[in-house]
Amino acid sequence: MNRRRNSKLFMICVLVIAIIGCTQHTPAAVTGSVPPDQASPASPITETTTTMTPKHETTSLQPLSDDVLPVLQVKAGDTTIPAVQSSYCWGTKGCADFVGGAAMLKGQSLPTIQAGTSVQLHFPYTPEPAVIELVQYPLRLSEDTSNSHVQSTADQPISITMHDGAFQAPQKAGDYYYEFGASWMTEDGKYSSGQTSFVFGFTVG
Repeated sequence: MNRRRNSKLFMICVLVIAIIGCTQHTPAAVTGSVPPDQASPASPITETTTTMTPKHETTSLQPLSDDVLPVLQVKAGDTTIPAVQSSYCWGTKGCADFVGGAAMLKGQSLPTIQAGTSVQLHFPYTPEPAVIELVQYPLRLSEDTSNSHVQSTADQPISITMHDGAFQAPQKAGDYYYEFGASWMTEDGKYSSGQTSFVFGFTVG
């Protein structure tokens, strides 16, 4: 009898020990997983956008209009240099071709600026043109008409590279005129949405 009781007690003790062992949890570090309630929150994704720095205050910029031709502003220090509208294709204005060049400055007196002066070109509109081109031509006084200017045949036109919308006037004294062209593109960059050009000139004194 005593043997049977002892056997039963032994079996009960083994069963109790087995039950206690099964209820213990394995540490997360051993299993290699982290319980959801203990996981660190995900870091937020920061989106960065790159925008072109405006050359002038944004409050001075106007949206382009299909009904109004953009006007080019040209300044050399405190001197305003008139820019004459030349050929264009623009919105409801359609397209127009002008003779261009020095002929468009006929009868106009050229402002005088100092050699090497920084000449600033600016469109006070947004968006800015996608493509710009500036060409410099030397001028000389016509032999038969003292108040008109004609293109010099001795010198060739020069393509001018601008930096931040500006270029330096020539160091050599004389009369110069410039043709400036600007083009805007569609959002996909495949087609032109508008083109315009101007002629302006000055005397380097």
